[in-house]
Amino acid sequence: MKIIIEEKAGQWFKESVGMPQEPTGIGVRFRNRIYGDSPVTDSFGLAIELSQPQNPVAQFQEKDGYLFFVEASDEWFFDGHDLRVSYDASRDEPIYIFEKDGQAIQA
Repeated sequence: MKIIIEEKAGQWFKESVGMPQEPTGIGVRFRNRIYGDSPVTDSFGLAIELSQPQNPVAQFQEKDGYLFFVEASDEWFFDGHDLRVSYDASRDEPIYIFEKDGQAIQA
């Protein structure tokens, strides 16, 4: 599994979710949440939280040091998909794209 954070999406996270001014080892964790909807796992949605990585199975570190990751305990949720995070300027929010075997599914 891999994570790709496009530049504008990374900027959105820094401005919108309370990330520290400087990288401190705390990053954005992509995890499952009970209830919700996702294109890869029924009855579970994608959630984010700020936390310190413990046992990451995938991570992306921006050139300025900010970290985005998935813990091993949440790997099942992604069902073998990579996660690409883009940005929708018209809605001012991230777009989550699940990629597997050359196929892309947008959440």
